[in-house]
Amino acid sequence: MESVVTIEMDTPNNFHKSCDSGEPYTKLSNSQKESDNNTVSGNKLVSRSKRDRWSNRVEFLLSLVGLAVGFGNLWRFSYICQKNGGGAFLFPYLVMLVTLGIPLYYLELLIGKVSQAGPLHSIYRLIPALGGIGMSMIVIQTVTSLYYTLLIAYVLFYLISSFQNPPAWGSTFCAVNTSLPEHLLPLSSQTCLNESSKYFYYLSVVQASPSIEDVGGFNWKLFLLLFASWLILYLCTFNGIKTSGKVVYVTAVLPYIVLTIMFFRAVTLPGAGSGLLELFTPDLKSLYSPQVWLEAGAQIFFSLGLGFGGNILLASHLDPNTNVFGDALFVAIVNSLTSIFSSIVVFSILGYQSSILGTNVSDIV
Repeated sequence: MESVVTIEMDTPNNFHKSCDSGEPYTKLSNSQKESDNNTVSGNKLVSRSKRDRWSNRVEFLLSLVGLAVGFGNLWRFSYICQKNGGGAFLFPYLVMLVTLGIPLYYLELLIGKVSQAGPLHSIYRLIPALGGIGMSMIVIQTVTSLYYTLLIAYVLFYLISSFQNPPAWGSTFCAVNTSLPEHLLPLSSQTCLNESSKYFYYLSVVQASPSIEDVGGFNWKLFLLLFASWLILYLCTFNGIKTSGKVVYVTAVLPYIVLTIMFFRAVTLPGAGSGLLELFTPDLKSLYSPQVWLEAGAQIFFSLGLGFGGNILLASHLDPNTNVFGDALFVAIVNSLTSIFSSIVVFSILGYQSSILGTNVSDIV
């Protein structure tokens, strides 16, 4: 006999009660099926939620990839890998991926698609006593959005400055700025010629003041770029997944195109080999350190966005009967491969820099 599970989404407690009541499944009438625009066959979840749905599965997958892949893959993984045994770090990293990353990532997608709600309500509907976890996820996402938006403003600053020939942070920067502030002179033992990019960041980008007591002047350039960053963020999300689902075709795919171009350029630079040796030369003794395993687990959590609430939110726009195991497996593997791929690019460039400066790669890192 045909039967279904109905999930009421009008109040936070309904989902919890429907799971724990122990009552038999409720069969919907034909009129109810038609009003809900759902085709019901067998034991399936029928949601009456008014949430928007993804136009197609590709938009959902690209959104997950876009959420997972970011600065954590490009910079943090490279640094953590080199710091904790080089190539040997890949072993605890992969172990944590299989034992922690994929199961928890799959769990978050399940919570989102079954609860049909964001992190705030989904956790409360499952276990009301742990509802504060959902609130914590919202707080974490808010703080993360604040500093990531500022990073986008920095990126826009460098993007605009890169159209100058030669680049604004090149060796000519020191020739133009002959009178450097005294508080920046001890920045490095290297000459300004070798450290021009750092001086450019402190003098032109953030306009650093001598001390925390001296707030300095108002940075209008960075303020306008920060405003532009928030405006871009609003335009990408103002209509929910109807707009963000289209934006990810660019934001999730373009970084891979740029990263691939940088890969072929980086590995052909003089000295790139020394950088790769620094990255992948294994220090097997590091595997005995609990700190290495701890940082491998932290990298998995940070990179996949576990506990941030974003995965739950994205999955909540799926049909509750969607099988998300393949999606979880796909995104987790793509995310890890991206980390390894981007670290090759980063350390190839660091090897090139070390050959120019005549120093070891470890001194630059």
